[in-house]
Amino acid sequence: MSTLSKETLAKKEKQRILDGFSDISYTVNKSNIEELKHLIDNQYEITEVKEDKYTLHKKFSNAKTFRISLTESCNYECFFCHEEGLDMQKKWDSKSLNDIYNLCVRAINHGYNDITFTGGEPLIKWKYIVEILSRLNAVGLSPDISIVTNAQLINDELIDALTNYKGKTKVNVSMHHTDEHKYLKITNPKRISDQHFKVVTDNIKKLTDRNIYTKLNFVVLKDINTSEDDLDHIIKLATDLKVRRVKFLELLITDKLIGYYKYHYTLDALIQTYRHKLVPVSRNIRTQIFKVKDFNLKVEFSMCPCSIGCYSCTLSSGLIVTSELKYHPCYYHSDKGLNMDTDEDFTKNIIKGLNIRENYGNKYGNKTPFVINERDQLIFKNEYQYIIYNTDIYSVSKLIMENKFDLVRYRKFNEINFSIEKNNAFLKLYKNTYEKNYYEVIKKIKITDINLVKTRFISDHKTEVPDYDKYIEKMNLLGIESQYQVDWEVHTYRKNDFYISISKNSITNDCIVLSTKKISGQVKGFNPKPLDVPVEQYILNNF
Repeated sequence: MSTLSKETLAKKEKQRILDGFSDISYTVNKSNIEELKHLIDNQYEITEVKEDKYTLHKKFSNAKTFRISLTESCNYECFFCHEEGLDMQKKWDSKSLNDIYNLCVRAINHGYNDITFTGGEPLIKWKYIVEILSRLNAVGLSPDISIVTNAQLINDELIDALTNYKGKTKVNVSMHHTDEHKYLKITNPKRISDQHFKVVTDNIKKLTDRNIYTKLNFVVLKDINTSEDDLDHIIKLATDLKVRRVKFLELLITDKLIGYYKYHYTLDALIQTYRHKLVPVSRNIRTQIFKVKDFNLKVEFSMCPCSIGCYSCTLSSGLIVTSELKYHPCYYHSDKGLNMDTDEDFTKNIIKGLNIRENYGNKYGNKTPFVINERDQLIFKNEYQYIIYNTDIYSVSKLIMENKFDLVRYRKFNEINFSIEKNNAFLKLYKNTYEKNYYEVIKKIKITDINLVKTRFISDHKTEVPDYDKYIEKMNLLGIESQYQVDWEVHTYRKNDFYISISKNSITNDCIVLSTKKISGQVKGFNPKPLDVPVEQYILNNF
């Protein structure tokens, strides 16, 4: 019998973090299958095997890191910018150099020995960084220092300060593309005449010539920097500039950035494109690291913590601080800053922040409040299905939101339906726009109570089809032909435990509505017609 309940395990992990550690280990008997499974399900890895015992280990993400924005201003206007989760319509009051330095020292004294300066563009205040490094040297403090920058404002005085600093330094340069024209189109500099791309690459070379650890960051943008040719050019540029590493980051789509959904592409899809040139090095819940064949270069594919679920943040004591020197325990709900003005505030609000994260972790679990979430692994599901003829999905969605439902998922995907002989059994392939390969779905459905659809999934969750052409060839040999191909756009809304999905397809001019409860009388002004045949059959009849 396992003695580690989910609550007990979470409590032990949080206490470990508060005690200043970034990992935890357990040893369990091989006979205790339940406890072993429980640990593996909670992202522990087996690191040692003895005759009768396993040792399992887990690292916590971003433990004891301190990320501080020096300014919310930026000299670039990258079209996809999520603005560090902040509301940039609001006026942000920047603090003085002394205030920023004092807070950095306070964080160091509380064990935060990994400081990242970010923005906006932090080098708008490069003189602050130079002075902070000088002061830290003078008082014998040497935390690791990182700067996240577009590198446009790097200068010799800053490079000297980084070189002379007694601790470790790192510069993460946001590049996004290797072609000058596309780079400018992505970043939208406010003064184009400055030959931005050459200035940036020259500045990166200055850093690496002084042996300053430099990493290039690329936000993955579908059809902009995701082809094999794009990746080849990225590797060549990184090698020519002698940087230490290249990092690919998944584009974060919030409700405010829904218009940029078309650029979203998963890291796994990018890895599949380039896998034949990659050698695995390591991985954890957020990051996969590879060595590039024939190059002395490592690349990492890293997900934002928000992309892997709110529960993961309950295992991190990393601090995110705005230019107003307010601590924001949740990236998404960034309007709720906590004071860090005194040692008492610092200690008290770290605990308060962990509690806020715990609340979100309990609410969302391994999901997030963002609009790109994969569906849970299901064997059975029950939904009521409806139809609204000749309507626009956005007008329907607007009505749902007027009834205080929140958008919790948005997706577009292509679906191929096949003919099979069994009644109410369906075989289909689907591919989200942000993925590279198709996935197979085999399901059997039963309609009761006019429009209540009971679905049983026969195939495993996300059964990948790595070679589409071979799959089609196999289906043809089996006498199974594709009936139709259709594109879908789906908006999913939630109010408490009530979910409503609005779907628009490329064949009919109708909206399909799926809900976890009967809609009649539940949603003001919303009266869709019950649909009493399978959606797949309805589409086929109209094909």
